[in-house]
Amino acid sequence: MTTMDISEASEEAPKNGAASIDAAAADAEEAAGSAVESVATAAADVGKIVSAIVEAHPVATLATTLGLGYLIGGGLGSPAGRKLLGAGVRFGARLTLLPALERVIAEAAGAPEAAGAASPAGAGEA
Repeated sequence: MTTMDISEASEEAPKNGAASIDAAAADAEEAAGSAVESVATAAADVGKIVSAIVEAHPVATLATTLGLGYLIGGGLGSPAGRKLLGAGVRFGARLTLLPALERVIAEAAGAPEAAGAASPAGAGEA
């Protein structure tokens, strides 16, 4: 390489570097725009799902919101909060675990009619 080639290359290097930086910036801007579009689409989808849940179960949504607000407000740190949590866990366990255990026991005892949903009293009488 001659002195002339080196000087020409040194003059072109900043121009080439600036061009590659500009290209990289344009690529980054395009990728960021695409990411923003994806996030906006996902947010709209989540909004539709939440709206459907709120419309289908307004009372459960209100109870959940109140419970989360209580937790965020630091309610579990108090003795009353711990008692409420314990009562809620026991209540939830009764609602979910006991019917499942009854079903398992009924199936193990060989009573297939008891394995389904519980029938009201007197439903089997003719």
